[in-house]
Amino acid sequence: MFPVHRSVTETVHHGQLQLYNTAIARHKEVTLLIGDSVMERLVWFAHKVFPPHVVLLAKGGDKTGHLLWRIQNTPDSDNVTRIILHIGTNNIEQSKQRSAKPVCEAIHNVVRILHEKYKHAHIYLIPLYYRGDVDPELITHINRGTAAVKNAEVIHDFWEDIVPQAYDPTRFALGDLVHLNTIAYNDFYLKLMTYI
Repeated sequence: MFPVHRSVTETVHHGQLQLYNTAIARHKEVTLLIGDSVMERLVWFAHKVFPPHVVLLAKGGDKTGHLLWRIQNTPDSDNVTRIILHIGTNNIEQSKQRSAKPVCEAIHNVVRILHEKYKHAHIYLIPLYYRGDVDPELITHINRGTAAVKNAEVIHDFWEDIVPQAYDPTRFALGDLVHLNTIAYNDFYLKLMTYI
């Protein structure tokens, strides 16, 4: 018998899906952490373990289209009562004009589909933070464009104590203008736990 080839996305999703199915079977209220590498690296850098009712469905490099694939390939469940979402960072690079509009539209679409799939879940949207490789004005326009997203509560001040309103290299990983360092990820984890 030949081994079945899976893409990295399918392999990661398969592992996360097993955790999801276990949480759904064991808990009446499940929280999903959904997003890109910002959410995924939380486990690596904060070195924290989430409570068993919390499931991480995040993968580095994901754009909104990848995330939609993962959502569509995850079973529905009324047990999902909270969803915390951070997405859009990788869509900036996809937008050839480096324009806020397509990124905002993509985020609105993800929230709409999450709301349709998990009708009873409260959705929190974490805005994008200021990074060293993107014009801060573009991040501001994206966050303004998603500030009034339907069917989600935007946590406007989420990054306030974690990442300053202007790019600060002391809060990012060495040699990386994008990802938070261990201290900032620990702050991220602590703040996130107040919503879980």
